[in-house]
Amino acid sequence: MGFGFAEKAKKVAVIVPVFQEFKNGNLQRLVADFESQTDPNFQLVIVVNHTVDASKEAKADNEAAIRYLEGLKNDKIVLVKALEQ
Repeated sequence: MGFGFAEKAKKVAVIVPVFQEFKNGNLQRLVADFESQTDPNFQLVIVVNHTVDASKEAKADNEAAIRYLEGLKNDKIVLVKALEQ
């Protein structure tokens, strides 16, 4: 009998806020590490964000990160854009 918890796979979402992490390679390393995981119950949610007063360099880095993430063909990685213009 029981409640059936053991039969259900638990899903885990790892949420990572990203600000100016493309040029330094941190984002690419994070994605590569995550893609090497074999557990199908994990999902990576990457929130690329900047505020209105972010520098042009930071905004450009974030735009590059968005282009990179949009080019991925991985349904375990979700992109959230939280950009203030």
